[in-house]
Amino acid sequence: MITNKIIDFLTKIISIITLPLQFIFAVIFKVIISLTFKLIYYPINLIWIVLFYGPLIGLSFIYEKVYLLRIPVSILGIVFATIGYEFTCFFTYDDKTKRAERLLICLIFPYSWHLREFTKCDFSIKFSNCYSSLIKYLNKKDFSRDESTVDLIIRLKVRFESRNGTIY
Repeated sequence: MITNKIIDFLTKIISIITLPLQFIFAVIFKVIISLTFKLIYYPINLIWIVLFYGPLIGLSFIYEKVYLLRIPVSILGIVFATIGYEFTCFFTYDDKTKRAERLLICLIFPYSWHLREFTKCDFSIKFSNCYSSLIKYLNKKDFSRDESTVDLIIRLKVRFESRNGTIY
């Protein structure tokens, strides 16, 4: 949970600096989107997957499986999660759910792998070491600022519950 608090703190501090730039970039990016007929999303998605999603899921998996590497994995993950969060904030997405998923994967590190398995409704995730921490974080974290993230979390919980018979 300390890693989550550090990521949350860093994203808030960096967002204070980058928020004005995000507004300017959003206007420019909307023009680019219209000029490229939304084809610009393909390279952006590729960058997201290669530079942020893959490393965050991989580091989270290592965090779960290799207890001795938790501290170095957390330090690396904080860097990837913070930069990935800011990367996602800079780009506007037509689908707010996709943006919320990406932001949540960054914010929830080191439980990103658990969130992915939870999203796939894999029942075996309940037997992992950090499953209870994931559920505590999803229930405890104040996402009230971002309506799409709250909706995403509710939908994920309902889908997992309906497929696996779990009540939170």
